[in-house]
Amino acid sequence: MKNPSIVLTGLVAAGAGIVCFVLGMSNVLAAESEADAADMWREALIHPFDAITLSDQHIDRFLTRLEESDPERAAELKKMRITNPQQFRWEIREEIANRFFRQIKPTEKPETPKETPPVETPPPPKEPDAAKQKLADLTAWLETHFPQQAEALKSNPAPSAEHLDTLFARYEPIMRIERVNPPLAEAMLEDIKVQMRRDELLMELQYAEEDEKETIIKELESLVAKRFDLIIRKRQLQHDHLSRRLSRLQEELEKQRQGLEALQKTKEQSVKARVEALLKSVEKAPSQ
Repeated sequence: MKNPSIVLTGLVAAGAGIVCFVLGMSNVLAAESEADAADMWREALIHPFDAITLSDQHIDRFLTRLEESDPERAAELKKMRITNPQQFRWEIREEIANRFFRQIKPTEKPETPKETPPVETPPPPKEPDAAKQKLADLTAWLETHFPQQAEALKSNPAPSAEHLDTLFARYEPIMRIERVNPPLAEAMLEDIKVQMRRDELLMELQYAEEDEKETIIKELESLVAKRFDLIIRKRQLQHDHLSRRLSRLQEELEKQRQGLEALQKTKEQSVKARVEALLKSVEKAPSQ
């Protein structure tokens, strides 16, 4: 027979864990029920502009507008388009993203730097093996789901830390969830693709001719409706996952209840056995 004190400790610990989970669940559900309808469109996705395909027509239209506001930058990009096409692709995408997704602040004249004695630059720190493996895992995952982004990542020998942070923030949650809830990961992946296409359409809309806008807006409406369905699907999958966990905990709670009832029936026997054990310990104590 198990030691009653050990059994009781296990019952208390398990019961406390179940109570914490149930209370946590109630808080989550209450918070979700109080959220405004507009909150459902809130997204953690960092704008995936690096994944948008820019046609030559889009680029030409953007450069034409850029010539009006910043002719020097437009001329620089036009020259780069011929002399260094790969670098041009990176920079034109960043230029459009800056003007499309963020409000550009007026640039200030940089202060003239003071002359300082040359300082020997230390060699860059070696990249830890764990970071290399993490990047390799991300690249392999992108090759399956976003081949274009994988190629862009592999063709860039020294991606910036900011760019890598953006990619990890966007895709690492899906990579983790794939292992425990594949349907939810699939819905998250589809949601990202829908958002990418949505942002691509919004960009196209800025440079579209009047006769093209109606077609773009119709597709945009279709995408927004699809995203609504995906948001509902993701929430339903999360609800189902939590419901299964709660069912398992309820089963465990029932087992613990039965164990507690059985333990309560052994009070007389347990008390007698404990007293006998205490008396024996006194008998074995060395006399002074």
